[in-house]
Amino acid sequence: MADPTVPQLPRHAHIDVAKGIGIALVVLGHGWWLFDSRPRLLDVITSFHLPIFLFLSGVLLHPGRSWPAFAAGRAQALLKPYFTVLLVLAVAAVALRGQRFIDRAAAMLYGNGETLTWIPMWFLPYAWLVMLATYWLIQRRAVAERAAVRTALLLALAWGGALAVPLAWDLPVSLFGQQIVVRGLPFSVDLLPIGCFFMLLGYALRRHVLADTGRAARIACWAAPIAFLAWHALVPASLDLNLRRYDDPLLSTVAALIGIAGALAVARALAPARGLGPMLGYLGKASLFILIFHQPVQTAAWQALHPALGTAGAALLAWLAGLALPTLFFAAAGRVAPLRALLLPAPRAAGPDARRN
Repeated sequence: MADPTVPQLPRHAHIDVAKGIGIALVVLGHGWWLFDSRPRLLDVITSFHLPIFLFLSGVLLHPGRSWPAFAAGRAQALLKPYFTVLLVLAVAAVALRGQRFIDRAAAMLYGNGETLTWIPMWFLPYAWLVMLATYWLIQRRAVAERAAVRTALLLALAWGGALAVPLAWDLPVSLFGQQIVVRGLPFSVDLLPIGCFFMLLGYALRRHVLADTGRAARIACWAAPIAFLAWHALVPASLDLNLRRYDDPLLSTVAALIGIAGALAVARALAPARGLGPMLGYLGKASLFILIFHQPVQTAAWQALHPALGTAGAALLAWLAGLALPTLFFAAAGRVAPLRALLLPAPRAAGPDARRN
C-alpha cells in the first residue's frame, strides 16, 4: 500500500515530463543565435525533438471511437487553435500592414513551414493528418492483431517514409504555364509516412512505455542517455522534418529512436523530483501553447536583451521567456471562457469514451 504521507504522482506522470523535455528542446532549437557556430549541437536536438511528440501521441492513442469522431476530436485540439491564431494574425496583417487577406488565407490553408509566419505552427495540421492516418491503420484488424503484419508495416513506413522526406523539397513544377518551386506539400502530407512510423511505433510499444518496470527502468535511466550521447559523438546523422532533411534512412531513424528512449528514461528519473518533475510535467501539458506562441516571444526577448546582456545571458532569458509566457497564457486560457472556447478542445461528455484520445 502506498505511504499516505508521500505525495503520489499522477499515473504516467513521466509522459508529461517527457513532453516537457521535448518542448523545452524545441524552443531551445529555435534560438538560432546559439547555433550559428554550433551546428552539430543543433543536429543533436533536431534528431528527435519532433519525433518524440509523434511517438508519445501514439503511446496515448486509445482506439474505440469511430474514425470520424476521432478526426473531429483531434481537429478540436489541433486545428481549432491553428486556424484561430492564424486568422487573428491575418486580420492584423491586413489592418496594420495592408497585406491581402487572400494571400494570408492561402498560406494558412497550404499550412507548412514555408508558408506560415509563425513557422512552428506547421506541426499542428501535420500532426492531425498523422493521427488520422495512424488511427485508421490501427483500426485495420490485420495491423491490430498480427505482430508480423505490424512489424512489416513499420519497416515499410520507416524506410519508405525516410526516402520520401526530400522528394517534394525544391521540386520544380509547371502550374498554369508558370514554373514554380515546391517546398513541401500542403499540411506537410509528404511527411505522412515517416510520421505514421513514429506514431504507430509508439502505439505498438505503449504498454512498455507506460509500465512501471522497476529495476529495468532504473537501468534504462542511465543507459539510454549515455547511448544517445555516444551515438551522436560517433555518427553524424540527424534529421529536420520541417526542412525535409533526413540524412540516412537507417542512421537518422536510429538517432531519433535513441533520443526518444533517452528522453523517456530521463523523464522517469525526473518525474518524482520535487519541483522539477511537476514543472516539466506542466510544460508538457502546455506544450501545444508553447509550440504556437514561443517563436515571437523568444525572438522579441532576444532582440530586447541581447544589446545589454550579450549572447549567453540574452539567449538564456529569451529561452525561459519562450517557455514561461506561453505557459502562463495556457493557464489563463483554461480560466477565461472566450479563450477556452477559441483555443482549447470542448470537453466531452462523461462516459466510456471520455478519457480516450
